[in-house]
Amino acid sequence: SKIGHEDVPWTVRCLADIGNCTFPEVNLTWHFNNLKKDCDPGPVCPTSINYFLSSTECKKACLKVDEMCSCIRPQEQCESDSTLFWAWNYNGVNCTRNQRCKRTIFDFTNEKQCRALCMKQQYKTDCTDNLKREFKATSKCPDNYEQRYYYNKNRKMCRWFVYDTCDDNGKHDDPENSDNGNNFLSKHECDAACTSSQKTTL
Repeated sequence: SKIGHEDVPWTVRCLADIGNCTFPEVNLTWHFNNLKKDCDPGPVCPTSINYFLSSTECKKACLKVDEMCSCIRPQEQCESDSTLFWAWNYNGVNCTRNQRCKRTIFDFTNEKQCRALCMKQQYKTDCTDNLKREFKATSKCPDNYEQRYYYNKNRKMCRWFVYDTCDDNGKHDDPENSDNGNNFLSKHECDAACTSSQKTTL
């Protein structure tokens, strides 16, 4: 990783913007995607501190699930309603939906992500469901897709697929409501929801 970046708190480094540069300025490396709670490959601007040489390095620095789930966030007073957004947080007992002003590493994108990662909740119904909205050449938004994960019940493991981020009407997904069925934002979430041996099941 870059010299000196190890001194930056992980709660800051892993949230940093990766920038918007053009070739040849970009570095093809890894960065932490806080919405997915996962490490993604791709171009990162040289000025960004959210920069890692490998997936392993990125996950070691940023994917600290136990710490993400251990912080009980207080309510905030936002300066403007325009900055408000909804996030899910674990309060030590359950996952709750809250309005927040500024996104932190302790915010989860949707209820399933929060419950699977923090409560180790199983989603057996979702895990045996058919694959949801796989990207096709006929997509209404041909340039809008992302990597997601699903549970392959025949192989008994989580596999990646290309997810279409638009519906049949060309409307973009709200990430909070885009995880219905056998569809998970990260492999870590999919593994927690589908392959772990836990008591809590949906």
